Amino acid sequence: MRHIYLFLILFLLPIFSISQVEYTYQIMTNRGQAKANTEVVLLETTSKDRKVYKTNAQGMVTFTIDSGKEWAVSVGEMRNCQYIKHKGGRGSGSSFLVYDMETYNRKNRPKVDRSTLNLKMEQQNFTRVSKLTPGHSMIQVNLTRRDGSTLKNYDVNLTCYKLGKTFQANTGKAGSAVFIVPVDNDYEIDIDGVETFSWCDLGPTPMTKIIDLDYEPTNIKEYKKGDFIVQELPTDAKPTSARVRVKLTVKGGENGGVNEDVYLRMIKSNKVYKAKTSSDGSATFLLPKQAKYLIDFNFQKDVDVVDLSRMEGFAYSEQTINYIPDPRLQYPERFIPTINELVLKDFTEFIDKQYPDPETDYLDFYLKWGNKFNENSKEAMLEVGLATKKNPGSAMGPPVNVCFVIDKSGSMSGYDRIEQLQKSLVNFVQKLRPTDIVSIVAFNSDAQVLVQPNSVGDKKALIDVISSIRSGGGTNIHEGLLKGFPLVEKNLIPKGTNKIVLLTDGYGTTPPEIIINTAKTYYDKGIELSAVGVGEGYNQALLTQLASSGGGLMHFAGDAKKIEEVFAKELSSVLYPVAKECTIEVKYNDQIVYRQLYGYPIENEKDGQLNIKVNNLYPGINKMAMIKFDLINATKEIEKKPVIITARYFDYSKNKEVVKSKKAHLEWDEATGELDLVLDKEQRKLYTIAVINQSLKQMSDNFTNGNNAEAQKILERTIAQVKKQFPNAEDKDIKELMDKMNGYMKAFHQLALNSKK
Repeated sequence: MRHIYLFLILFLLPIFSISQVEYTYQIMTNRGQAKANTEVVLLETTSKDRKVYKTNAQGMVTFTIDSGKEWAVSVGEMRNCQYIKHKGGRGSGSSFLVYDMETYNRKNRPKVDRSTLNLKMEQQNFTRVSKLTPGHSMIQVNLTRRDGSTLKNYDVNLTCYKLGKTFQANTGKAGSAVFIVPVDNDYEIDIDGVETFSWCDLGPTPMTKIIDLDYEPTNIKEYKKGDFIVQELPTDAKPTSARVRVKLTVKGGENGGVNEDVYLRMIKSNKVYKAKTSSDGSATFLLPKQAKYLIDFNFQKDVDVVDLSRMEGFAYSEQTINYIPDPRLQYPERFIPTINELVLKDFTEFIDKQYPDPETDYLDFYLKWGNKFNENSKEAMLEVGLATKKNPGSAMGPPVNVCFVIDKSGSMSGYDRIEQLQKSLVNFVQKLRPTDIVSIVAFNSDAQVLVQPNSVGDKKALIDVISSIRSGGGTNIHEGLLKGFPLVEKNLIPKGTNKIVLLTDGYGTTPPEIIINTAKTYYDKGIELSAVGVGEGYNQALLTQLASSGGGLMHFAGDAKKIEEVFAKELSSVLYPVAKECTIEVKYNDQIVYRQLYGYPIENEKDGQLNIKVNNLYPGINKMAMIKFDLINATKEIEKKPVIITARYFDYSKNKEVVKSKKAHLEWDEATGELDLVLDKEQRKLYTIAVINQSLKQMSDNFTNGNNAEAQKILERTIAQVKKQFPNAEDKDIKELMDKMNGYMKAFHQLALNSKK
């Protein structure tokens, strides 16, 4: 098994007023050859200052660090392969590093979520054997304590995901655990609850591998209590080879952090460690290293992350956590509407229609009356459909001016979100044009500008910064936006795409109306906002209103795997604009009176003309507006007075303003005058929405009368019925209603949990 060998000798001279340390690196391949002309990048993990060097013919490079606290070192494609702590003073140091991509990739292989696997256990009790059975190799793991003595009678596991097995053995009296396992497989070496403490990969040829590991065992009382792991630690508990001493100090909560339950969920595992804070608000754990843990409280989930994935040696970790109880968990009953609070949308609001792709221009609109007319007609509904080409072809328009406002709070550590976000951002950057302007803001409890607005230019510099993002802290969406909007405003492109792309999985603490007003203010300046919500816990109402107020799009990524797909859609929208500054004028005669517009915000209405502001249009858009009119003394002459709809927009392909008009003729028919809006709609969908509305009324009625169990049963039956009608939840409106019902179900479950505490 290959390793990255790193020897660092640092000679510190007396500390002067100027802090400056000179480092000399020698980079060699795993075959002992000098790694010449190789890029070495240093990135300060907080300020994101970046220094770039290249090795000489001997594979050597010298650089000076005179600022910052921690620098991530990347060599070629080995990103963040070492971290240098800068503690001030003057001095020099030297380092030898082996450039081995195979070992680097193995070490940084994504962690497998074992909680989703059904691993079979196989006990082995072998001693060293002289002859191997065909198709098998021997792996001997030797454990040695800090004092050099062998670690006897200690359990060691080998886990193979390909085989779906965990092999168990004991070091015995000799301090060696011996395994006979199938060849051509990768094996993780697990010790004392630490998954992948080390590893051993076997090729197709039978062989014997001896692995020597330094290991100091953890001797503590630890037991399962229900679903949790509880530890009994002495006040002077010290870290070990496998475990880090973690001290969390809690601020906030109902008791000022005192006597609070703290839960640490190991990411990609089913292990949850539980402790209670003491009189000073602290809780101490001895946690397996090489892992990350999400912090939960009774009434706040995914608060922050404890990251032990980079911890080496005998390590300590301390964090202060702000506990802000989530009212959805603390008071779930407030989020279930009573019969007087229940607000239902009329199912006509859910009508969705797909319009044909425009045949000639990039934009077209379609008109249809919902009914015919006679002298008894009192109202009319005009459907105005708007469609843009799905695939406009080549990139058009001026450069894009985009700022990514990225949530890097602790909760982003879980569920592969931060890793997938980084991957998606890198792919996004790769496809941008050299003239496009990009900036990046990352936020948790605070916000930080990672990349100032500039032309894409050197994409590698952007990728280095993206790869360095680490998650931790709370969620402050508003602070991120306040940093991002001015960056876009600095380089505002007239008639161009000026946009914020916000990605978050959380709520934040700023009142929604303040955040929405900020988005509106900058939208009026020509800056759009598109939002991407990740996971089940994001604030859908807030992000939807933000995107609506900000003139952009709202995307939902149900899990981390869909982030890349969402970014691809957003990339298409910003790189391939169809039209800008689009407005629709509706002129009507004196026999009809405008009453209401559904689907778009009205700009103004007077003197028989309605102006609708659409603004920016992107590829593949299908939108519908419904305009409701009242009829005044309708006569057959109304057929000769059509409603005239005119669209005005700037067409990038023609580089000029385009004006397109169509007429919507009212049709006279003695037989009918009733609105008939749904005959050609999806009857199944509308019927289902009616059922949901009725069920929500019954749920609220039972909840109001204190019958929570019956209210929950009604929800369960309705959810099952909807799933039967729409098994794939392909309709976005049905999905929105399902999300609402599932939200109420969670509230009822939380009510039951709270009653037990």
